[in-house]
Order: sequence, then structure tokens, then C-alpha cells
Amino acid sequence: YQKVLLNDIILHNNIRNEQSIKMLIKKMAETVKDEMSFSKFYNILKSIGFSISKDTVIDYVSYILNSYLVFEIKNYYMSFVDKESTPKYYFTDNGILSLFLNDKKGIQFENLVASFLKYKYGDELYYIKSNKTGIDVDFFVPGKCAIQVTYTLDSDNYDREIDSLVKLNKSLEEKVELIIVSDKDEVIEKGNQTIKVVNIAKYLLQNE
Repeated sequence: YQKVLLNDIILHNNIRNEQSIKMLIKKMAETVKDEMSFSKFYNILKSIGFSISKDTVIDYVSYILNSYLVFEIKNYYMSFVDKESTPKYYFTDNGILSLFLNDKKGIQFENLVASFLKYKYGDELYYIKSNKTGIDVDFFVPGKCAIQVTYTLDSDNYDREIDSLVKLNKSLEEKVELIIVSDKDEVIEKGNQTIKVVNIAKYLLQNE
């Protein structure tokens, strides 16, 4: 991490305010899985005493992306402007992500799947979130798969995870639907739809 930070980001881009970009990377780690705009990052940094402009935040994010420390995925449902401005950010390396987290398990679990799917599908990878339809799907590759990721599928999140896939199937007629979990395999039938629950080890090994 220090090598990438110093050589590929700070020195390569002639950054003088090292503490601000270090803090931005930390905040990106803490908001993995969340939709984040440049304005949100700007306001977070401002609230903790970093007085840099929004344009500088935009530049810093581009430097971090160009170093391959972090990658972004965009919302398939959004307009072009919103796709550009409210992506989700994930870390290319789970080990680096763990440097910034206290409660690592759930976030690293989703980040692991994100990095694998990004490697496999590249710019075809999206997420889907729509307040209008109530669909909230972690990962989506048009015509290939819709994937929810949860460390444990239980009574607290069962309906939420399943219902989003059912709604997505009805709206886009996607056929390949998976829920990736840590510990089990099962098949869920809901209406006329079949949703596979696959443990992460099997999913990664099969796809490899």
C-alpha cells in the first residue's frame, strides 16, 4: 500500500497535501458498498478539517483509480450523469482494504466478490439501485447474471435479497440469478423463478 501511495499516486501526480489524499483513501475504504459522489467525499473531508476544493477531490479520485488501488462500478439504471457521479468504489486488494477496517468480515466478503467480477467482466459490471422500483442488486452484468452478496442469508435479510432479484427478473427478464454466501448451497423457488444460493468457495472455483 505504501509503495502504491507514494510512487503511483503522490509522486506521480506531484501531490503536496499528502494527508488529504491519505484521508480520502481511508474514507473510500470505510464507504465500500455505498453509493458515493464527489460531493459526499468533499463534505466528509470538510467535516473533519480538510479544506480542499471539490475539484481537488475529483482529481484525487481519478489519481486513485488510475493507480488501480480502487475501481468503481456504476448504477445500470441511472442516467449518464448519475452513472458518472454516484458510483460504488471497491478495493482491488482485500488485504489493503483490511488496513482501514475494524469490522472487516462483511465488507471484505463483498469486496472479494466485486474484485473477482471486475476481473472477469470489466466495464460490463454494474450495480442496480432504484428507489422507484425498490430494486437493489449488488452486481449486474447485462444478459449474464444478477448477483446478491451477503455473508449470511437469514430471516433478517432474506426477503430483501430475494425480492430484489424477483423484481429485476420481471423488469429485465434476467435469467441467471445468484446469491453468494459464506456457508451453504441451496435452491430457492419463488413464484416461477429459481434463485441459486451458492457458497463463495464453490462460486469462485467454478468460475475460475
